[in-house]
Amino acid sequence: MKNYKLRRLNQEGLRRGQDDIAHNIEPQLFTNWINDPDFSSPIEEMDIFLDQEFIFDNKLDLAKYLHEKMGEIPEEYREDEGLWTWICFLYLDKLVKRKNGKPLFMAKPNYILTHKGQRSSLGYRHRIYAWYGLFEKHGAKSKFFLSTDEPTSQGAVIENVASSHWISSQHFDLLYDLYYDQERGRVKVGFDNKPPKVGDNKIEGKYSGQGKMRRLAKVLSQIDTVYILRKMDLNEKHEILGEEFKS
Repeated sequence: MKNYKLRRLNQEGLRRGQDDIAHNIEPQLFTNWINDPDFSSPIEEMDIFLDQEFIFDNKLDLAKYLHEKMGEIPEEYREDEGLWTWICFLYLDKLVKRKNGKPLFMAKPNYILTHKGQRSSLGYRHRIYAWYGLFEKHGAKSKFFLSTDEPTSQGAVIENVASSHWISSQHFDLLYDLYYDQERGRVKVGFDNKPPKVGDNKIEGKYSGQGKMRRLAKVLSQIDTVYILRKMDLNEKHEILGEEFKS
């Protein structure tokens, strides 16, 4: 067990992290500086210690552990780039893919919380901030997002669903009912196949993408111009969607 007092990176720490990622520095070496007073400071208001050696096999395990340790985050730190990035760097060695033994970093927003993108917030890409928020919002059902891919990958479920705020917030009950495989304990394979196009051939009586999540998003946006879907329960949504989206 290797416990560290919860800290937040300052601007120098965020810049150092960005530079180290750009130069493909070994992830485990980040611990050498993230607790240095030149780059971070302890959050005295939160008497929390995190075990860097906590063992987790998927995103859900880590999100659950962090939520047990941290609970409800004080308002002033909920969106704090320094806090969430420090936590990410604490576990970075388990969050970065490797190729031929060398770290293979993804784009910066996956590790350094970035609220402002070209069009919207990139918070959904952040390894820790996104997972914590999904677990906080959906509890045990956050396994829909967090149990499919290894911690080194954000995964299609988060990239394609959690990033679409309107569908993940207003229609999560429908997504979970349609696309979560209870027996296998994971999202159904092919749930996000591209919707069918004119000229596509049927496979086993169905078009590829028929009844899948991307097609659902288009259908819901059309139906939403006529019905107030957010006020409907799950059974009512199923009734309107019809046979194509039977779970």
